[in-house]
Amino acid sequence: MIATEKLLLISCLFQGIICNTFEAFMPQRIKALRGSCVLIPCTFTIEERLESVMVEPARGIWMTSHYFRDIVFDSSRHYSENTLKAELLGKVTNKNCTTIIHHLKTSDSKSYFFRAEPPNFTFYRSVLLEVADSPDRPAISPSSAVKEGAPTSLACTAPAPCPRDPPALVWSDTLNGSVEIEQVEQLDGTKAVSSVLTFTASHLHHNKTITCTAQYPVGSGNKSAEEVSTLHVLYSPKNTSVLINPSGEIHEGDHVTLSCSSNANPAVSCYTWFEVKGDNITEKSAEQYLTFTDINPSDSGLYYCEARNKHGAENSRAVQLNVACMPQISHESSCSKDDTESITCICVSRGSPSPITEWRIAGNKLENNTDRGSISNSKLEDHTMRSTLILLKPLAKNEAIQCLSKNRIGTASFQFHVFHEQKEGAEKQIHFLSAVYGGFACAAVLLLGFGFSKCVKKLMKSRSTARPKREDTAALTEVNGLDLSSPQDEEENAIYANRPAATEDHQQGGQEENLHYASIDYSKLKPGNQESGTKHASQYSTEYSEVKRPGTAGSEREVTDPPIEENEYAEMKGCPAKNRENTAAKSVSTEESDYAEVRRCHTSPE
Repeated sequence: MIATEKLLLISCLFQGIICNTFEAFMPQRIKALRGSCVLIPCTFTIEERLESVMVEPARGIWMTSHYFRDIVFDSSRHYSENTLKAELLGKVTNKNCTTIIHHLKTSDSKSYFFRAEPPNFTFYRSVLLEVADSPDRPAISPSSAVKEGAPTSLACTAPAPCPRDPPALVWSDTLNGSVEIEQVEQLDGTKAVSSVLTFTASHLHHNKTITCTAQYPVGSGNKSAEEVSTLHVLYSPKNTSVLINPSGEIHEGDHVTLSCSSNANPAVSCYTWFEVKGDNITEKSAEQYLTFTDINPSDSGLYYCEARNKHGAENSRAVQLNVACMPQISHESSCSKDDTESITCICVSRGSPSPITEWRIAGNKLENNTDRGSISNSKLEDHTMRSTLILLKPLAKNEAIQCLSKNRIGTASFQFHVFHEQKEGAEKQIHFLSAVYGGFACAAVLLLGFGFSKCVKKLMKSRSTARPKREDTAALTEVNGLDLSSPQDEEENAIYANRPAATEDHQQGGQEENLHYASIDYSKLKPGNQESGTKHASQYSTEYSEVKRPGTAGSEREVTDPPIEENEYAEMKGCPAKNRENTAAKSVSTEESDYAEVRRCHTSPE
């Protein structure tokens, strides 16, 4: 501002003229509508020395040239006397020459000069009045881009040449915002009307055309002009989507392309493809297009893409890529039976298109809600069907349950044998175990029998080595000097005692009744020589011996039992003590020896 004042001062001094000179200030050009009015804002300045003459009466004159013959308006005249139907609104003495012209005609389109009296001066600056049949278009600002989410204001401004009939400004869309109307004064002093639309920018507003219409009242009608503006909004990717090509049914081996599209300003700078399998997400590509040159059923699944620009990113909705294939029955399919003999079977199958399930028993189709049971079907994700069969009655032994899964590509089936197989398997297992246990039992019996026989044989062998073969006789090795056997046959000719087992009565009789009896055959005796043997043989007869076994009552044992760790003695009675001869006969045993004291009596040879 200071620089401007200095510039003006220097300019005045340079011209050699004081700054207060004769000057008129008015628009160079004004456009108005035919039949309407126009307001010409006007002021002027005069030389300072003439300020004193600016007194009433004063008048203002409009003329089309500097000649008096071209006067079209004189404020001192009556309205009807003027060619130009105008009215001086300002006071000349106040140096204000603002004028309004009514009922404009096309012929009123001219340049007009103003003359002030006093000081009787015609100003050189003029105003060009243009009378038109249509108004100028309003102006909309700003036209620059705005960012999504930011508060934005659009102003529509239209000239108001006739202030008493200003134009009405109308927006084609308020964009869910608010509108304020105000009248403004422009730089040249003319009037204008402004309508301010305030709203929040959205990506939906991008490239949207909005119109502001200025409606001028003229007479009984209106004359309109409008301005169209296109909104520019900066925003992150929106409406990101996936397109599958071809769009029809896809078969194994086809060439398939997935394309990612998004609406963004500026345009998307990066695309990324992802595949979804359960909870796992795998990045597949960083291109706008995902291509399968030889697709197969394993490529079926959910796919989505991400679009990104400098303002943000957005993911598309996941789309299902289906490769047509016949149904497959899952290993999850199974049957179970509860305590009430009710059978529940579940058949899970997957195929594209989605399959339908059919149940059969013994080859016959089973209808739903019959006396045998019921069927319920549920469609899961990924073209999977789950069918549940509940049988209320048990199956016959020759009946089997079959699940069929069908679509127009093919049919899959699965047969359940779980119940019969389990029963037959159990029976076979029982039979097998019975056979095994029976075999073990037989083997055990045979082993026990074999062992028992071995024990008996061993016992018999031990008895045979411990006793003579004859039960009631025993051979004496030597009696009263007789040679009963040769020394080398000493073991074979040993004296044996036959000891029958004691009866129960004897056992109860106590220690004193532990008597055993032996029968000795003396005919078996072999004398040392033939003569003496013949001579003495008749002198001997069968005697009985008393065998006393040491031990406590009740512990007596038969002499025929296997050898035990104790000594036994046999005492012969019935002969005088002087004729007795002690002879010990040794019993052979494997572990121990029993001894019998045999006391024989004999007579002296006569």
